[in-house]
Amino acid sequence: MQNLKEFFLTNLKQFRKFWVNQIAISLLGVMITLPVLTLERNNPELGSWPELLAAAFCGGMFCFLIYDLFYALGAKDYIRVHHQNAEEDKYKALKIALLAYSPTLLVALLAVIFKLFELADAYAVTSVIMNMGIHAMYSGLFFFIPDSFNVIAFPVSIGITLFFAWLGYFIANKDTSLRAIFGIKTKPYRE
Repeated sequence: MQNLKEFFLTNLKQFRKFWVNQIAISLLGVMITLPVLTLERNNPELGSWPELLAAAFCGGMFCFLIYDLFYALGAKDYIRVHHQNAEEDKYKALKIALLAYSPTLLVALLAVIFKLFELADAYAVTSVIMNMGIHAMYSGLFFFIPDSFNVIAFPVSIGITLFFAWLGYFIANKDTSLRAIFGIKTKPYRE
């Protein structure tokens, strides 16, 4: 327990940034998705494309912020490991992301359990908490897919976020960038 507390306090800055990003982009998800759903209801000829675009934009923005947060952490750890001879922790990003995401994971797990046991009222409450509160950046995705698959969307969306946390940290730890991986040349920083 002491190690968990020490880990949390050592990485408190990353936890705080993660939670601020999650709440801010969740609010953005509500502000974008609800008007898009109204637009779809008023203009059925548009189909579900606006909903999907809203989900892609908000989810993509959140994944970018998480990638950036963990890229910065990975770059700091790269310097610490390679120039200060500190011990490397390859799973640090996943540990931080899982611990920071634990409230969301708990609500998502409850939603899956309530859906599987057909507890409609309890599932509705957890769904509202997820889609309008802590995980609204993906709410367009939840409205886009059929209700029978909604239970799968919670873990998938959380997995996507965890992947981008790991990716940012991994790429920074290899002293490269996403642009370099895709072959995009960048000019070196000059003063």
